[in-house]
Amino acid sequence: LSSLEAATALSHFIAKYTTLQILRLGQNSLGDVGVLELAEALRPQNCPECSLQLLDLSKCRVGMAGAGHLMSCLAENDTLRVLRLGDNFLDDSLDMTLIDQLTSVHELQLAGNRLSHASLQHVAQITARNRHRTRDEEPSSLRSEVHRLLFQESKLGKAREQVGRDEAEVARCQSATEAAQQQLQILRQEERESQRQLSNRIEKEEIELADRREMLENLKQRLTNASDGYAQRHQELRERCSGRERALTDLQVRADEAEFHFDRRRTEHPEEVENIKGRTVDAVEEAAHLKEQANNMRQQLKNYKEKTLIDFKP
Repeated sequence: LSSLEAATALSHFIAKYTTLQILRLGQNSLGDVGVLELAEALRPQNCPECSLQLLDLSKCRVGMAGAGHLMSCLAENDTLRVLRLGDNFLDDSLDMTLIDQLTSVHELQLAGNRLSHASLQHVAQITARNRHRTRDEEPSSLRSEVHRLLFQESKLGKAREQVGRDEAEVARCQSATEAAQQQLQILRQEERESQRQLSNRIEKEEIELADRREMLENLKQRLTNASDGYAQRHQELRERCSGRERALTDLQVRADEAEFHFDRRRTEHPEEVENIKGRTVDAVEEAAHLKEQANNMRQQLKNYKEKTLIDFKP
């Protein structure tokens, strides 16, 4: 592979594996072309989740163009701490402002290049400044982080308490729901049982009502038959009574006629009068007997009326 192809593949590797923290490429002839490609991969815009902390490009035939572009790309990178560019083709024409912009780099190795002692001293001062700044900023950032974590922990504790209360409330609601469901099941069973009992009672009462209706119809029929029979009997008794009354009236008339004839014949024929008198006594006794029979019939009719509670009109 050429240096460009290797650098391209390497840039894709860095973008894919964002957890890479140490990358040693020393003694590889990447040159300026390879370093330019690699520098683009280290831009935060191209790889925002890059966590690379050490980059070793010693003895990689890096020139001024490659080193300048690399430093300009690393100016916005706040994760890189160590950059090694020793034994390359760098000299005092290197723009120190680019090195000054590397505020996160704590160690920058440029030994083995054509840099003057003054340039190396300036680089050492810049890296020392960066280390002191980080050392001063870290406690403050740590305190801020601690405060943030304490606040988050307090919120988490409150959230846990709320979750505990919510879980207790949910458990209580579930328990109440289960109890209500059990009670509802019991009520439904009781309702089904009461409906079954009520249906049985209704069925039994309907049967009893049908029996009573049949009994009432039979009783009505019997009363109708009895009424017809008693009406017929009453008519017969009335006819018999009427016949007996007519017979009694005839006997009374005959008795009056006989008494008249008896009075006449008593004067004319005394013996015949005695005979007629005996016949009259017999007739009177027969009339009394017929009258007694008529009274007995009336009493029987009255007894029938009281017994059957039927109003027979005369």
